[in-house]
Amino acid sequence: MAIRSFQAYIFCLLFFLLSPKIYSNSRIDSLKSLLDSKTDTVKVRALSDLCWEYRFISTDSAFDFGQKALSLAAKLNWEPGIAQAYNDLGIVYIDRNEYGRSLDAFHHAMQIRMKHSDSSGIAALYNKIGIVHQKQGDLEKALDNQLKALRIYEQMQQDLWIGYCLNNIAIIHQNLGNYKKSLEAHLRALDIRIEQSDKYGEGGSYGNIANVYLRTGDTLLAGEYYEKAVKIFRDLASMEALAVMLNNLGGLYISTGDYNKALEYLREAFSIRVDLGDKKAIASTLIGLGEAYKGLSRFREARRSLFKALELARKAQVIEETKMAYQKISRLYYSMNKHDSAFYFQNLYSQTIDSIYESRLNARIL
Repeated sequence: MAIRSFQAYIFCLLFFLLSPKIYSNSRIDSLKSLLDSKTDTVKVRALSDLCWEYRFISTDSAFDFGQKALSLAAKLNWEPGIAQAYNDLGIVYIDRNEYGRSLDAFHHAMQIRMKHSDSSGIAALYNKIGIVHQKQGDLEKALDNQLKALRIYEQMQQDLWIGYCLNNIAIIHQNLGNYKKSLEAHLRALDIRIEQSDKYGEGGSYGNIANVYLRTGDTLLAGEYYEKAVKIFRDLASMEALAVMLNNLGGLYISTGDYNKALEYLREAFSIRVDLGDKKAIASTLIGLGEAYKGLSRFREARRSLFKALELARKAQVIEETKMAYQKISRLYYSMNKHDSAFYFQNLYSQTIDSIYESRLNARIL
């Protein structure tokens, strides 16, 4: 069976090079108790950590804690605290899709970390800057920054972070169409992660290797690697990553025309993402569900899923999912022989494509 388009559904796991932090209410309560400390540097650290923790609850609250950390660190003229606050604010800006501001924050942090010869901090910033450029579509700059991070971690013999750098480099090569180089980097990262007993990273590698195989049309190997990833993330109870892999499996089965199997995985992904409350991710899965229903000629359900996806994408102001919803709705109406409606949504899709191109061009210029 011919392989249908799958690019709308496949997601890669990019990794920030950060010390592992796990969200918990008890940790937040503990950090808030430190705000009463008489030591100002302790307060800065607590505010910075609260900025990170609140990323998973409210980006507005995260931003507020980050700004407070920056203000207090600047008042103290404590440069390590200033660098960390800029670092954390840069991540919040990524979460808010404000990539220009994110780069500004990271560059402020970079100046300080270079001044203090903080090799580990410098490498982590190159990683984050690379991720921003990748999200902006500037893959050459993204690759350059990830390679700079990799060289530093290799000099430091930090195998764990080498694995995470290789993961991101492999994804960039995939996006550039360099599938052989992508697989080589992913497999090298996988070996390191297995040796390090990094189960989360191992699961991410399996999923990303599957993405490459799917891009090259090998759905059998892609499916095998996705299943390996699903098993690991189930065992870890890592629900966000599990939903990514289930969503990707759904996309795989859409690409091969096995729509009932696609629905099985996409429904589970949808349930998880509703629990997590991630509107962008929910919209993505609803688009997949719409495509699966369309493949089964269940047009009413397809229409309901796709319009719900469009509503969520607009509310969340996520342009990629908005664009894809327009395209899938247009194709659905075409299948239903409603050509005027198909043309209307195809026109909205084209306008959104132009908007994305213009915003990416402006981001590169700025």
